[in-house]
Amino acid sequence: MASKIFHPISLIFLIFILLAPIGHAKRSIPSDKNSSPFDFIKSLKGCHKGNNTNEIHELKAYLEKFGYLTIQTKPMPLMMISMIPWNQLSKPTRKTSTSNPQCLQKWDAATHFSFSQVQTNQFSDLVIGFFRGDHQDQYPFDGRGGTLAHAFAPTDGRFHYDADE
Repeated sequence: MASKIFHPISLIFLIFILLAPIGHAKRSIPSDKNSSPFDFIKSLKGCHKGNNTNEIHELKAYLEKFGYLTIQTKPMPLMMISMIPWNQLSKPTRKTSTSNPQCLQKWDAATHFSFSQVQTNQFSDLVIGFFRGDHQDQYPFDGRGGTLAHAFAPTDGRFHYDADE
């Protein structure tokens, strides 16, 4: 009688032993001890409007998580831009004042955002300026053929372009 019970129990025990390695989770150890949670952003280099990569989805998820992007929760905010460069606040030029509305119209037509020019003392979501050399933000421009532009974090909203380019 003991052998009849022992045989099915040993068979079940053998099955559990053979299947045990399948059920074990392998611990993932990062290969780079200095890896950053922002490494996925490096792979966005070279992406352009219309690209649909996994990294873009990761970036959108990151921005949504921390409140920078709320496309699904409310409509796009009105994007107001102050187009007067810092170095021209005292003496606006004719070229600057006539080209701004054309830029705003092109950007408005090409994106899902609304663009409008505001007075320098009004709040704006974005501030776009054209500068030469050192313009007091710790990132000086290097003239023609070098750095074209730089921008700051979404909460800051500054876009600086090299006026020599």
